[in-house]
Amino acid sequence: MNTLKAEISSINTKGSLSIVTLKAAGQVLTSMVIDTPETSDILKVGNVINALFKETEVIIGLSQEQALSVENKLNGTVLSLETDELLARVVIQIDTALISSITTTSALKKLNLAKGTAVFAMIKSNEIMLSAI
Repeated sequence: MNTLKAEISSINTKGSLSIVTLKAAGQVLTSMVIDTPETSDILKVGNVINALFKETEVIIGLSQEQALSVENKLNGTVLSLETDELLARVVIQIDTALISSITTTSALKKLNLAKGTAVFAMIKSNEIMLSAI
């Protein structure tokens, strides 16, 4: 599980759904949660919280120019790669934070990644969970 310490910068709520904008590792993230400031004690602008997402929910791309519906595109650098016959794990440095992505080895080979390659780690807003520190 990836965990980034993040500060809530804005909350947009309609009904029981909130889009929460966060500052984490020098970049902006959004999280879509089924909660509101009235139903969750952690949803307050300025609160520092944990943004959590699974390694299997991190998509790696080489260009931010691709038209994708993924709002969270964090730029970083490949720190390390581990591959076996089926799966691969990529550790990406994003500012001072590290996140990991697990994908198939065949998908990773198509990107031709190496240590030091600049990449974009993409995470859908609905895959980012929020928790108190």
